[in-house]
Amino acid sequence: MSDVEDQIFELLNKTIDTDENVRMPAIQELQSYTFQLELVPKLENVLKISLQNNNISHIYFTLLILRDVIANRGVLLPLEKHQEHISHLVNIGNEFAPLISSNFAVRNVYSDSISISYRFVLETTRASPLRMPEEFIKFESTNFHKIIKANTMLSILNVVEKEMRHYKIDDQKFLESTFRQYLMIDYFIYSFLCFLSDDHTINVLGTSIFIKCANFGTTRQANQNYPQRIFTDFYQDSKYIDILLSFFMNWENSSESAQALESLSFYIKIGKTSNNNFCKSKLFDNILIDVTVKIPQIIEQITDSHNNEKAPILLLFLIDLVHFFNSSVFQFLDNFISSVINFSNQYLYNDIPNFILLWKNISTVLESPISQYNQKEKLKVVLLSIINHYLEFLLNNSGKYSEIILNNREEFLEIHSNLWIMGIPCLVEVSQNICSIVQSTLENEISEISYQKMIIVSSLLESYNKSYKALSSGASTDFSRSTFQCYNSMFSFINYESNPPEKLSSIYQEFGEAVAKFEFMFIFYSQSIINDLFRNLHMITIKQAFQNKEGLILDTIFTHLVNNLLIFNQSPNLVFSLISFFDEITNNQSMLINKHLSKNTRVQDLSHQRIQLVFDAFSFTDVKQKMPLLYKIYSNVISNEEFPLFLASLDHSFTTTLADPKQCFILFRQIRGIEMNVKNQLLKGMILKWMIQNHFTDTLNLLKQHCKVKYTVEAIVKTWTELAKLFDNQIMKTTGLGIEYFRKNVQLMLVLKEHCEEPQWSIMKIVHCCIVGDYANYGIMKLYNDKSIDIVLEHFFYLLITWANGETPKRLIRITEVLRKISEIGMAEMIFTVEQNLMGMNEFLINNLLVGDLEIWKISCDCFGKLLNEAILHSMPTQRFMQFFIITLDALINLPFNDRKTIESTAFVMFLLIKENTPQCHQVCEAVISTFEEIYISDVRKIFNSLLSAAVVEDTNPFNHYLNEVINFSNRMKKYHVEIANIPIFAQIFRRIG
Repeated sequence: MSDVEDQIFELLNKTIDTDENVRMPAIQELQSYTFQLELVPKLENVLKISLQNNNISHIYFTLLILRDVIANRGVLLPLEKHQEHISHLVNIGNEFAPLISSNFAVRNVYSDSISISYRFVLETTRASPLRMPEEFIKFESTNFHKIIKANTMLSILNVVEKEMRHYKIDDQKFLESTFRQYLMIDYFIYSFLCFLSDDHTINVLGTSIFIKCANFGTTRQANQNYPQRIFTDFYQDSKYIDILLSFFMNWENSSESAQALESLSFYIKIGKTSNNNFCKSKLFDNILIDVTVKIPQIIEQITDSHNNEKAPILLLFLIDLVHFFNSSVFQFLDNFISSVINFSNQYLYNDIPNFILLWKNISTVLESPISQYNQKEKLKVVLLSIINHYLEFLLNNSGKYSEIILNNREEFLEIHSNLWIMGIPCLVEVSQNICSIVQSTLENEISEISYQKMIIVSSLLESYNKSYKALSSGASTDFSRSTFQCYNSMFSFINYESNPPEKLSSIYQEFGEAVAKFEFMFIFYSQSIINDLFRNLHMITIKQAFQNKEGLILDTIFTHLVNNLLIFNQSPNLVFSLISFFDEITNNQSMLINKHLSKNTRVQDLSHQRIQLVFDAFSFTDVKQKMPLLYKIYSNVISNEEFPLFLASLDHSFTTTLADPKQCFILFRQIRGIEMNVKNQLLKGMILKWMIQNHFTDTLNLLKQHCKVKYTVEAIVKTWTELAKLFDNQIMKTTGLGIEYFRKNVQLMLVLKEHCEEPQWSIMKIVHCCIVGDYANYGIMKLYNDKSIDIVLEHFFYLLITWANGETPKRLIRITEVLRKISEIGMAEMIFTVEQNLMGMNEFLINNLLVGDLEIWKISCDCFGKLLNEAILHSMPTQRFMQFFIITLDALINLPFNDRKTIESTAFVMFLLIKENTPQCHQVCEAVISTFEEIYISDVRKIFNSLLSAAVVEDTNPFNHYLNEVINFSNRMKKYHVEIANIPIFAQIFRRIG
């Protein structure tokens, strides 16, 4: 063995060391070999020795390095070298087939090593008629060898379809098309041969190859052209149907079993979608009939066996095939229905989601051509029987299922939305049954059981709300008619004008959004025929309102909604459903709706605080989510003339005790809701002045008082920082209001710093508001030696240095926006004249570039480009910024730059750094070039020199010229793959994060 091979074995031995300090450096050094093509022969020799020694760990790692060397540098190898490499691996496979085939991980990485080389062979010869690799013929015929060959063929299918960094998308499409045209038939044939094998592993690989062939290239090409020979060779009898069904039934591994059934599905669908007359032939009809006869027989056999969980899977599979049937195969349907009925009750008790999903799919059969063959009424009777049986089952177990609903309501609603789609054929009968259940429950004495039943019924009705869009308009209208009486019974039993009984109040709360929406609809349509109840709500509302000139219906709706808000204000779910629905009604900004809304006396009383909602039962999260919606409604109601009075009605809220942090939170969420939704600039300014002049001291005191309550602090800070966001900043600059607001925010920031726990993000939001808001006249502030700006920037840089790194992407973007704005408003000297600030900026932006987020990358390059330009204009040294050059250079080589803005901001940074630091940039590039093999150094150096020289060329528009060169450099270097992060002298730069 050579010295290099000895060194590789030494590193391989260390990879199994239990000491991380020994193992990890060895793995990292082995990874550095994955860019050295000259090591391929030595690695092949190491592989053979490892196989002879039966050392699985050595075999696996050596194959891994071999695979990655070919992936990283294979594009540089000539065709004959790839063919030699494939031949060498095939010979090794023949010699050591039992060992390679028996280990899943080794087998896969071995196959990938061959496949990647073969991919490069295909790229080189793609213009010629392609053939299977001649080397494949050398594989011997034992099962061990067949496993290796099948695994490799599957790997080739995956690798050929994979986009590679050096290959253009158009070339990729051509490669796939050529592969499909010349080679696909060989892979199809081999998959069928695998089906016939007596080896389980080969069978499974055969199904994988078949599925991959059926799907090949579909991400780019919807119309699949399958080779004609498939139909003449493999659709002559039912042999393959029997084989795949037996695989499904006998394979114990669930994923393998599913793969067998998926293969059968593709076997049939390929026949149906073929671009020839096969799908219309008697032969294809015979295949369908064979499937539809055999599957019910299997279902009958396994219903009582240990395999019975596969019965519903087979049924769903069969139902899916119904849509491919021709009229001649409908004879199967009676047998199919009887099979379903025989075991459905068993699944009713064992697996409710699967049961409902099964019958939902069965009911969709009615939408298919089957309904033309007198089967509709038969299925309707079966469905109604099943649904009624299921409702009875739920109610008889009301204790169990009401508890399930209370613990996981959303899951229950999601599952049971399918129930209504399943019940389309008998929707009216089902709703009548539910109506009778409701009436009989309410007629009896209210008890715990009736409470549980009402939870179930109301949740079922709410689940209907989730599915109505999937129902036909006729079905939904019929359901709505028959359900009217059901809801009427419930609502009339509850006295709206007084507090209802405790049990019924709880029941009412459980209805949630379903009650709010249904109630609106029933009140709205009580004077007219229920016409397609679930059509576009806003359009119907407007249409009906025009028909009723006085707007009586709308007025009734608004009054009723406000009354319900007041009566049930201790039921958060219901109140928020009503508020949300209120918002939905008014959301289209219809002048007609808003006109009636503003005239309604109950809405006016609520919006002017003459009547108030009490939120004692509400959590912080509840109020945070929904409160702005209520004040959005108010902003639609209150006229410009009434607005000062409206603000005055809120004044008393500051004078009352706000010792409860939740009440303080609610107050500021109210103000936030108003400022979000008023559209008039005059009113926005009025809110800002009102808060500054009347309630700033109150705000400071409340912030101190509730400084340890996170939600309340967030509400106060959010409200204050957003006050000027939508207001005209030019008005604020010219009137002095902006400077006053700036100073108030500084005071808030100082209170946060002094009193609050972990106030960093809240302080940063105020800093962002002050600097990025750009509403204060900074020139005047400087002229009068106003220290407010200095205080804000000092806090910013302190947080930048001590806290900002590692924050969430959203926060990093906000912080970078501040840094970018500092250079735009002429304050960059605070960065370049204070060493600590400069180091903090440098570290923060480099960390941003290493996060791996495209938006953060763009804004960070844009920010650094502006700061770098500022440094150059003020003749400040820029050599210390060379780390940015190294990181952006690595990105250009390794990352796809499909976004113009991203590459422009990246190129601008490189352009400035090369112009200002040409010798240092040359040194970096030479260090990268030196990592390449000798035969490639000359070509790589030319590419780098073009990049460097383009930045200093004399041109009327030098950056545009340089930008084109950067794009060219990025594309050309994709072929010469190198990761600068793995070069030892640069590695530390890339290890900040993590």
